[in-house]
Amino acid sequence: MLPIKGGKAISEFFHSHNGYIRENFMLKEEVAALSLEIERMEETIDENKRLKKIIDLKEQLSYKVVGSKVIGRVPQTWNNLVIIDKGEKQGIKRKSLVTTEKGLIGTVIDVFPTTSKVMLVSDPSSKIGVVLEKTRQNGVLVGATTECKVIYLSIDSDIIYGEKVFTSGLGGIFPEGILVGTIKQVKKDPVGLFKYAIVELEQDLNTLEVVLCIE
Repeated sequence: MLPIKGGKAISEFFHSHNGYIRENFMLKEEVAALSLEIERMEETIDENKRLKKIIDLKEQLSYKVVGSKVIGRVPQTWNNLVIIDKGEKQGIKRKSLVTTEKGLIGTVIDVFPTTSKVMLVSDPSSKIGVVLEKTRQNGVLVGATTECKVIYLSIDSDIIYGEKVFTSGLGGIFPEGILVGTIKQVKKDPVGLFKYAIVELEQDLNTLEVVLCIE
């Protein structure tokens, strides 16, 4: 048998050791909770920055605009359609352009009482009149499987790589002057009658949260 003093010392050691383990576990829980709170605060700060940019853009535009949040995507057409939380009751109309603080993302195609469906510019059915900032070439922005492009550009045009693309307003359906993206590549169409340009969109269509609907 262990001496009484030795047994007591060992008992106190294990008791103290278990206490340290509990304290360590509690500290880890506290650190995890604080880390989560910091992440939430950072997300709130980022969201506030995005909302401020949206408000600034709303004040700059001369058109009637309605702010909205993206609340869903259509599973069958995940990369081409989104659903927003504003509809007929909030003044949303079909064919309204939809943008973020960075650039154009699509057009409203269906309106319900409190929600709407937005076709993204990446959808092959999307067609929007655009103009190139420097060369003033007019064309049509169309969606494709992996990228967007501007078609019907003059075969003789000297398009500048890196120039910005804006909505043209031609036809009177969509407003003009909304930023779309940047020219990153120019090619001739298969027939050789026109050029077309690959466009890098200003807004990543996979990270949509807050948007503006423009009449």
